Amino acid sequence: MWFFIAVFFLLTSCGVRDPSAFSHLQEIPPSKQKQKIAFLQKKLSLAEKEEKKIKNQIDQLSEEVRDAELTYIRREIDCFEDIIRFNPKKKRDIDGSTLFLEERETLHRMIQNSQYPFEAQVVLDRILQLITELGNDGVY
Repeated sequence: MWFFIAVFFLLTSCGVRDPSAFSHLQEIPPSKQKQKIAFLQKKLSLAEKEEKKIKNQIDQLSEEVRDAELTYIRREIDCFEDIIRFNPKKKRDIDGSTLFLEERETLHRMIQNSQYPFEAQVVLDRILQLITELGNDGVY
């Protein structure tokens, strides 16, 4: 109980403001206050420009990551299709339920979060078509 009372007094004492803490603002002449305001507004403007620049960089990097992921997944599918094409017996060893599982999750995330989900949907359709073909061949 004493602990709660001590915490209560600690928190309430933090909220008490000393009126003399703001007295330095009243002592500054109006011309200096205007200069300070102009300086702070300029600083704010520069920070906003920097924020916009960083946001553009983030958007560009996100786009590059998305493109790189799509390219990687496409190549993985191409390699897998080549393996099956050149060695059809390998179809028996493939478990379609786990085929490209991580890639499917990545593509699903891209479709949900991307501004351009069409490319991701096309690649996901290729994977699903491949899984369906494996299932139709009686592999699993």
